[in-house]
Amino acid sequence: MFSHMTTCSVANPPGVLIWRKVSGDKVLGVVEVDGQSNEHYCENLVLFTKLFLEVSGAMLESFLFAALVVLFWHEFKFLTL
Repeated sequence: MFSHMTTCSVANPPGVLIWRKVSGDKVLGVVEVDGQSNEHYCENLVLFTKLFLEVSGAMLESFLFAALVVLFWHEFKFLTL
């Protein structure tokens, strides 16, 4: 993931912050991403999800995706477990 982060220019997930919670020293958030507005981004989410689940990504425009992120002062970071 570190090598991807050094070459990828996307700092924040596209979409709307729909939930936020302070948890200790971190601020967690959920970003809702519209499959119709952000088709390429959501295609990549589906490809990543296929590593863990059996999913179908044929009709991306009808889905709303949720991404769990850690919020920093000026940007989001995906939550890595």
